[in-house]
Amino acid sequence: MPIIYLHGFRSNHLSEKAVLTQTACLEHHIPFACPDLDAEPQQAIAQIQEIVTQKQWHWSDILLIGSSLGGFYARYLANEHGCRAVFVNPCVFATRDLSTQLHHKKAFNGVDDFIFKPHFLIQLQQLFVKTLHHPEQHLLFVGQSDEVLNWREMLWMNQGVNTIIKANDTHRFESYSNYLADIIKAYQNGFFTCK
Repeated sequence: MPIIYLHGFRSNHLSEKAVLTQTACLEHHIPFACPDLDAEPQQAIAQIQEIVTQKQWHWSDILLIGSSLGGFYARYLANEHGCRAVFVNPCVFATRDLSTQLHHKKAFNGVDDFIFKPHFLIQLQQLFVKTLHHPEQHLLFVGQSDEVLNWREMLWMNQGVNTIIKANDTHRFESYSNYLADIIKAYQNGFFTCK
């Protein structure tokens, strides 16, 4: 039962939620991956698919955990490959939301610079998933105090998905660590019933 964590825009494998997830996976002896995703959407998707191929994992066994833009990618991959996913304050309209982020950007770690190019927006539109094939297989975490993305859009685009809403959580979704053990247990049992 591998878990792949997909970080958000301008983030990387050192993000707080990524590190928390890796630690939990180590404690439960669960295979884990968290690639530093390329700024180009098609390349990011290719990276994830390459990891699955190289490690000889089966998509039906994989749990994707995606935060923000990573949630957008997780949505696409879950629909494409039939795996389960956890969406944490996911970006649902990535083309629109990232249209303000063009050109030179600095990653949050302050080290890695990259250029977000206009044609990346076209790629994001190609990855857009309007309707999830099996919403009951997934779990959604929504922070109503998200200062970056519209939490109402997250709910609207994820109807039928098991959902946990935290009124005071921001885009970082500060309650994430409180749910990790439940996420792992629920996935090991084949369903999501986090409380």
